[in-house]
Amino acid sequence: MKLISVIVPIYNVVNEVERCVQSILGSTYKNLEIILVDDGSNDGSSELCDRLLKKDYRIKVIHQENKGLAAARLKGFLESRGGVLSFIDSDDYIDQSMYEEMLKSLEEQNADIVFCDYNSITKNNIVKNAFAESDIKLDRERALKFLADDSLKSFMWNKLYKREVLQEEDFYIGRTMEDLLCMHHIFYRCKSIVYCKGGFYNYVRRASSIMGTKNSIYLYWRAWVERLEWYKNYCPEHYASCLNRVVRVGLTYFEEKNLNMEASDYIQNFFKLNLKDILRNKKLNLHKKLKVLFYINKK
Repeated sequence: MKLISVIVPIYNVVNEVERCVQSILGSTYKNLEIILVDDGSNDGSSELCDRLLKKDYRIKVIHQENKGLAAARLKGFLESRGGVLSFIDSDDYIDQSMYEEMLKSLEEQNADIVFCDYNSITKNNIVKNAFAESDIKLDRERALKFLADDSLKSFMWNKLYKREVLQEEDFYIGRTMEDLLCMHHIFYRCKSIVYCKGGFYNYVRRASSIMGTKNSIYLYWRAWVERLEWYKNYCPEHYASCLNRVVRVGLTYFEEKNLNMEASDYIQNFFKLNLKDILRNKKLNLHKKLKVLFYINKK
């Protein structure tokens, strides 16, 4: 049985982390190495990790000064031993069959990465997010196509990775939107990526997370612009799809209230500099193009 290293970065989630760890311990696939990386927590999470360590021999705890999510993931990656890796956010939890089903798909299809569906959970609602109707094997080109238009999400956490497709530079220390910055680089190294149908991952959306802040849409847009430059140089056949996504996120930013003037100017300048490509983009409808023209001239 292959060893799966499960890396869980932890920072000030004392009320959620035990649920996360218990869901991993309850996995029907037992050959796990569970690495809890305490990233300088000061709310009792650090002590809770040490108590959880005593519950199961498969758990390993690493304490470090607060360096951020990417640094915690990297520390776990460097300390891990498994030939297959999984990254779980500490306020989320997984289905008990996740690793058994996904590893089976990974091995049967001889793929480099396998990904699954996820459930987006808020206080009052659960939304099931499905990629397709049945299992699919994608070659690198098709996977990058779906990644470019965001139909295949860039989350680190709903995937299993063969160790050899990950590199230290995939962990963008000190940056936000780390998953969006790295996933196209990771996919580019893969020969094939498999979709394993099933909502095995439960993503708990907290208001205090980075995606819940007012500035999050702008940060998200900047990460997409960085990805767009990569597509322009390495995967130009899907540049139009990626540009479509960049424009849509930029327009979403302008529809928010209390805009930051510097951020607004940055997006406006992007629209101006890329106006010819935007207007020629067949993936953008006329309404979106007119919106771009409107916001370019909006003071």
